[in-house]
Amino acid sequence: MASMVPPDWWDALGSRIARRVGLSPRDRVMQKVASVIDQEVARAGSPDWNEYLRDLDARDLNAPIWQSLLQHILVGETSFFRHGEQFEFLRTEVLRARAGPLTCWSAGCATGEEAFTLAVICREVGRKVTIWATDIAQTSLDAAAQGRV
Repeated sequence: MASMVPPDWWDALGSRIARRVGLSPRDRVMQKVASVIDQEVARAGSPDWNEYLRDLDARDLNAPIWQSLLQHILVGETSFFRHGEQFEFLRTEVLRARAGPLTCWSAGCATGEEAFTLAVICREVGRKVTIWATDIAQTSLDAAAQGRV
């Protein structure tokens, strides 16, 4: 039961997430993980919480153990023109200030709606752009590659 997991174990899990993924999980994220940690440990086939940590250490981010854990940590929210003020800033300030082709990175792109929005805006203003869209959730990348959300 997750309530029996020692507090230092949660620190160890948070450290692994920060080191491997580059995210520092907040308390609310860890509470979300706490509600499913026993299921995650069982799904991974680990006999206990410490073995689960060792299993995380032994595998890369594409491994099912990491991908399943990440589904509980990542926001995964995405939509076209999400946070419109940021795209408006891009349109009115950034694209006007720079000449020539652009390369943009949409980090944590989920299924790609924000990256696609970036392409739309650049096309509207007649700018050539190369867009790199990345995410660590393989299920999101698979959906993006298939053009479905």
